[in-house]
Amino acid sequence: MGVPEENAGGVSDAGAVQLFRYSASANTLTPTLYIHQGTAGIPGTNEFTDRFGEQVALGYGLRTAGRDALGAC
Repeated sequence: MGVPEENAGGVSDAGAVQLFRYSASANTLTPTLYIHQGTAGIPGTNEFTDRFGEQVALGYGLRTAGRDALGAC
């Protein structure tokens, strides 16, 4: 889920992305990862009104080296 107006790293409207894991058996969403441009491995830096996360692409079953993959575009 994109959160483009999130204040991240003390910067207004820098933006963020919150990832969730869905459990079909329990019909629940559990937050798993919160990222912004101050997160290690994410390009760029938190900038005023940058709105990181304003556009988000979703993928299903993405894996790399046997682990779930997080791709940024």
